[in-house]
Amino acid sequence: CGRDWSSDVCSSDLAFIIRQDIPFQNVVKAIKKAGKSLVQSVDVFDLYQGEHVPSGYQSMAIRVKLLDRQKTLLDRDIQTTMDEIKTELMNSFRVEFRG
Repeated sequence: CGRDWSSDVCSSDLAFIIRQDIPFQNVVKAIKKAGKSLVQSVDVFDLYQGEHVPSGYQSMAIRVKLLDRQKTLLDRDIQTTMDEIKTELMNSFRVEFRG
């Protein structure tokens, strides 16, 4: 995780293939559901449609920022949360993770 030590915020990036017709807000809701109160923000930093991406789909890269206001997040907490987020995205939208 990319950690901002001044505020204990951890940033993790995810890249995946998702259907074009799924609104980004639905992705954010699923991430917040899985990450609970630890998810501070979710931002898209890359969208791609074209070569190597099936028709009707897009490649989306997002940055998830995590913060626990009660304690410093440990690596295992971050990994568990990111695993739960990935599972939620796979179950809800059948995404295919890249990289």
